[in-house]
Amino acid sequence: MLSTSQSLLSIFSLFCTIVQAKPHANAHWHQHSSRAVAVAALSTTTTSTSSSTASPSPSSGATTGSSSPNIGVLYDGTSDLAAFSGKVGFSVDWSPVPLGSSDNLDLGTFFPQLWTFQDSNHLNPWTNAAPSWPSGISLIGFNEPDMPGQSWMTPSTAISGWHYLAQYQSSLGALISTPGVSNSVVSLGTIDDVANPGGQEWMSQFLSLAASNSPKYTFQAISMHWYGSSSLTVDENGAMLNEQAGAMIQLAETYDIPEVWITEMGSGYDASSTTQEDVDICGFQCQFIQWLESIFMKNTSNSKITHYAYNEHLGTLLNGDSLTASGSA
Repeated sequence: MLSTSQSLLSIFSLFCTIVQAKPHANAHWHQHSSRAVAVAALSTTTTSTSSSTASPSPSSGATTGSSSPNIGVLYDGTSDLAAFSGKVGFSVDWSPVPLGSSDNLDLGTFFPQLWTFQDSNHLNPWTNAAPSWPSGISLIGFNEPDMPGQSWMTPSTAISGWHYLAQYQSSLGALISTPGVSNSVVSLGTIDDVANPGGQEWMSQFLSLAASNSPKYTFQAISMHWYGSSSLTVDENGAMLNEQAGAMIQLAETYDIPEVWITEMGSGYDASSTTQEDVDICGFQCQFIQWLESIFMKNTSNSKITHYAYNEHLGTLLNGDSLTASGSA
């Protein structure tokens, strides 16, 4: 259970850290930045299972052991991914096709993503890739429409382009997730002089519009992104994940959506805020990964969360072509 001092996090109104992006190997994708977006707007009530970090015994970890269908990796085209081969159940790369860095590797089931429909550099490859997709494929919607510099669009604009994904429900029986929103709790900017909502509020408005659309849009999963902060303890990051994932689970229940996918995540203890020595000895990131696997994912309240993908691009899972201690946690 959180201590009294930790529960005082409820006085935080906003905490947001942005780390500059590395360039993407494929300029067409304008990939997600390697940065944390963490908002500490935590409630004072947290279950005893939500934050325990007393050196839990490692379970399957982020990448270790036989592949688990719910554990994935989010990757770009700049790393040697061989160490992940056979150890993850699914993979995503912000695009509709696997990048070349995954060639001849077993990175589980690939989940294509339509980063945005608002330019041909993204829409044309999506359309071109579709004929190769198998029946029942899992597809991910737009990338962080609530974030400037990402797909950045209002919920109503997202609905106007949703047919680019929905068409594959009927033709392929595709399992489609919503756009993947950030875990910001505030608006990060305006579109046409109107604030574009952040995170959960963006998703709530999008789902309301989808339910009233003709035809009604339905989803297999809500897609959410989550980043912790190096300025918070493992307990505090865990409490934040519990609260923010819990809000998405509530939305899924409201709209009869079977699952929640965390399609992009990082603990906050990434390469930009951690020394190589810290990476090698594991430290806070290993504690967080072990808590995530042994407590968070086993909490029955989180049973709708069926998939999560750790962001390999953050730099703490690989050292050359080998797993770090964090990658093996």
